[in-house]
Amino acid sequence: MPFTLPPNSPIFIFPFQNGIATNQGEEILNRCNKFLNQWKSHGSDLSAKVWIEENQFLIFVIDSSLSEPTGCSKDKLYHFIESLKDLPDTQLGDINKFWIKKEDKFLHLTKKELKDNLENGALNFDNQLFPLWILDLEQYSNCWAMPLRSFKVLLKL
Repeated sequence: MPFTLPPNSPIFIFPFQNGIATNQGEEILNRCNKFLNQWKSHGSDLSAKVWIEENQFLIFVIDSSLSEPTGCSKDKLYHFIESLKDLPDTQLGDINKFWIKKEDKFLHLTKKELKDNLENGALNFDNQLFPLWILDLEQYSNCWAMPLRSFKVLLKL
């Protein structure tokens, strides 16, 4: 993340089912930047940054020092994300699952599947969790790509 924004800047994270192919990353970012250049909240421009993490997640962060997103502007973002499905081999991932990195692969699991994988040894508490529920840049800085052990109490594991 080669920029500095206020810690309370809202963040939106979108997973991709099978990742983002290297040859599609540039096309996705180009589309995102076109969207960001016209994105508004009640007539006011929103200043935002976008990047791809781990070839798996598309991340948007809005500069909270300039403006905050409203319900309508968030809806526009979600509609835009849905429009990316027209790219070949692009499938959005389930935001209601836990995204765990095991070796070089991402697993997207329900809480029960996560617990089962921990119990049977398929996963361990050193595996990284990429929490999609974080709301701002400060949480991203503190919680993104942390070992599962960091979330044991929160997830009741």
